[in-house]
Amino acid sequence: MMGDRKFLAKSLSEETIQEHTDCLLRELENLQSIYLNDINVNWKLLRWACIYHDLGKMNTKFQEKVRKNLLSNHDIPHGVLSTMFVDTKQLLKEFNKMEVKLLMSSIYYHHDRNSLNQIDLHNVIKEMEELQSICQEFQYDKVVFPKKLQWKEEYISRFSEDSMKSWLCQFVILKGLLNRIDYAASAHIPVERENDFLERSLEEFMICMQEDAKKNKKELPQWNDLQMYMKNNQSSNVVVLAQTGMGKTEAGLWWIGNHKGFFTLPIRTAINAIYLRIKNDILNNNRIDERVGLLHSETKGKYLQLIDEVKREQKEELFHLSDYYTRTKQLSLPLTVCTIDQLFPFVFRYRGYEAKLATLSYSKIVIDEIQMYGPDLVGFLIVGLKMIQELGGKFAVLTATFPGFLKRLMEENGLVFQMPSEPFVDKTNIRHSVQWCREPISSAFILKKYNNNRVLVICNTVKQCQKIYSELADGMGFDEEELKEKPTLERELNLFHAKFIYKDRIDKESGILEFGKLFHEDGRKNERSGIWITNSIAEASLDIDFDILITELSDVNGMFQRFGRCFRKRIWNDEGYNCFVFDGGDGECSGVGYNIDREIFSLSKKELGGYFSTKPSMLNEWEKMKLVEDIYSTEKVAGLQYYDAIKQFIHQPALFLPGETGVGDAQKMFRNIHSETIIPSSVYFDNEELILSLEKSLKDKDLSQEDKIRAREELKMFTLSIEEYQFLQAKTIRTIKPSKYDEIYVVEGNYDSEYGLTGLMKHEEETISSIF
Repeated sequence: MMGDRKFLAKSLSEETIQEHTDCLLRELENLQSIYLNDINVNWKLLRWACIYHDLGKMNTKFQEKVRKNLLSNHDIPHGVLSTMFVDTKQLLKEFNKMEVKLLMSSIYYHHDRNSLNQIDLHNVIKEMEELQSICQEFQYDKVVFPKKLQWKEEYISRFSEDSMKSWLCQFVILKGLLNRIDYAASAHIPVERENDFLERSLEEFMICMQEDAKKNKKELPQWNDLQMYMKNNQSSNVVVLAQTGMGKTEAGLWWIGNHKGFFTLPIRTAINAIYLRIKNDILNNNRIDERVGLLHSETKGKYLQLIDEVKREQKEELFHLSDYYTRTKQLSLPLTVCTIDQLFPFVFRYRGYEAKLATLSYSKIVIDEIQMYGPDLVGFLIVGLKMIQELGGKFAVLTATFPGFLKRLMEENGLVFQMPSEPFVDKTNIRHSVQWCREPISSAFILKKYNNNRVLVICNTVKQCQKIYSELADGMGFDEEELKEKPTLERELNLFHAKFIYKDRIDKESGILEFGKLFHEDGRKNERSGIWITNSIAEASLDIDFDILITELSDVNGMFQRFGRCFRKRIWNDEGYNCFVFDGGDGECSGVGYNIDREIFSLSKKELGGYFSTKPSMLNEWEKMKLVEDIYSTEKVAGLQYYDAIKQFIHQPALFLPGETGVGDAQKMFRNIHSETIIPSSVYFDNEELILSLEKSLKDKDLSQEDKIRAREELKMFTLSIEEYQFLQAKTIRTIKPSKYDEIYVVEGNYDSEYGLTGLMKHEEETISSIF
C-alpha cells in the first residue's frame, strides 16, 4: 500500500495523475471553446476519455518506474489497465454500446505500441486484482470507480473491418483528439490557439501596399480575381490553375481564412520562403510563435537561424526555440507551412496516426504545385485527401499545371471539388520563345549563345552538369584553381547541384539567388553576366530570372518549371528565342530510365517535338497549361507504367493494417527514401578535429538543447546525401550518431569544392560514379 496517496503520472515533474488529468480537462475546454462546431466528435465521450486514460498508472510497477526514473517497458501498458476503471454499466445509461466501445478502445490504444498485440491475459487479471485494492487510496472528485474492476476485452477494437467504417471515423477523431490533448498537457502548451487574425492581417497587408503605391505615385493594388475566387469559396474543396506570379500564396491564405490551416509545398527552399513571407509581410512579425510555424526535417536549424538574426539585430527575442518547436511539432499553431511528408504518412495508419488525421479533420489544407510530385506521392495524396474529406477536413489544390489524368483519378476515387471554368492566366503576354533542338546538349552551343548574357543551363544529372562545367571551363580559358579563389559572385562560370556538402551548397544557393535577381536591393539593374550550370534543384525552388535558358528535356512538366527560371517577371518581345530545349536527338537525355521515367520522357519528346515543328515558337501561359493537360490526358497515359504506378500507390496503403508500423517507417515509405547522409572521406580528414569535437558535444548530457542544435547544424555543414544503391556499394570508414535516430556515415570518396562529389570507392577499391 502507498500511504502517501500520491500517484505520479510523470517522473521528472512529479506531477500526479490527478494534476495531469486536470491539465487535460483544461485543454479539452480550450479545444472546445475554439472548435466546438467544427469538430465532429462526441465531446462527452472525449471528456470521459481524458478522465480515464491514465488511471492504470496507479499500478505498482509503473509507480516504481516513475519514482526511480527507470526505462523498463516490461510491464503491461497503462492504457490497457486504465480500461478496467471504466464503469461500463453506468455509461450504458447515457451512451450506446458502440459509443462505450469507442471510449474503451481510445483509452486502450492511446499509447499504441507493438506490445498491445501480445497482451498476456493471465498478467492482466493479476494486475487487475492488485489495482482493486490500490485504487481505494486514490481520491479524485472527477470519477467514481465501479465496485469491482473488470477486464472487458469485447469492448476493444480498432474498427478496421469494412462493416465498421463509420465507427472508424469516430474512433480516429476521438482517439486522435485524446492524443493531442494528452501531448499538450504533458508539454504544458495549449492544444490549439485560435486563428482570429489571418483575414485581418491580409487586409492590413493590402492597406500597407496601397499606402506604398500612393507614396510612389503608382496604381493602387487590389486583390486579383484568383485571390477573390479563393476568398469567396472558403467553404468548398477547390482545384485551381494559376500561372506563376499571380499571388498564389495570398490566394491560399484567403481560402484558409480564419480557420486552422496547413500550407504545403514540395521543396524546403520554397517552404522557407513562404514562411518568411507570411512572418515578415503578412503578420508583420507580430506574435509569430503563437500564429505560424515551419515544419520540415530542418525546422530546428531554421528556427535557430531566426533567433540568431534577432540577436544580431539586438532586438528582443521573438520566441524560445524549444517551446516554439514543440508547438510546431504538435500542430498546435493556427497556421503551419510544411512538406506533405510531415502530414500525409497517416495513409499507412502507423501506430498513433490518429492524432494527425483527427487534426486534419477540422483543418484546411493547401496543396501547392501538385504536379511536382512523383507517382508514389500523387497516389498517397489522393488517398490522404479522401480520408481527410471523409472526416470533415477541406483541401485546395493550387497549381501552375494540372495533368488531365489527375482530375479523372481524383474524381474516380471519390474526391469532391470544384474548379473555376477557366484557369487564372494571362493569355496575352509572352514570356518564352522556344527553340526545339533535336540533338544532345553541348558546351559548344552554350558558348555560342553566351554573348555576355546571364545564362542558366539545366541538366538532368549531376554527372552531366560536371561534364558541361569542365568543358565550358576549358572553352572559356579558365584555370580551375583560379576560379576556386574567386568569390562566387565574381566568377563568370558556376556549378550548382545536389551533391555539394551543405556548407558549399549554401554558398552556391545564395550566389545563384543574388546573380539571378533583375535588380539589386538599391534598385539598380543587375548588369552581371555569366553562366550557371545546375540540375533539377533549380526547377522550382529558386526565385531567379535569367536572360537565357538552355536545358535538357526531362518531361513536359519539368520543362515548364525550368522555363520559370528565365524571364520569370519580364515580357518577351524580341526576335529569336530565350529558351532552348535539347531532346537528345536519336538517343535520350541524361538521367532517362533512372531519375526520369523513360515512358514519360518518350511521350513528352514525341508530343512536344511534334508541337514545336508546326506551331510558333512563342508560348503564353495558357498554352503551357493546355499542353500539360493534353499530353497528360488519361487517353495518352493509360497503359503506361507511370499511370499504373499511381493507381497502385492509391491502393497500397490499404495493404498495411493499423498499428503494424511506426511513424518513422511510415515516413520512409511515404517519401520512398532511398538515400543516406554521408561525409566524404576527404572532407572528413580535412576537418577531423572539428568534427570529432562536435561529435563529443552531441554526446554531452549537460549541453543545452539550443547548443546541441547548433552543434548538429555545424556538423551538417560537412554532409550530403547519396542514393542508397551507391551507399551499399561504397566503403564506409566510420559512423557518427548525432542523435538516437540519426546516423552519418564517413564514406571513402572524392570531393571537390568546385565539382562536388566526383566519385566513391567500392569495397573492392574501384571508383564508382558520383551520380547517374
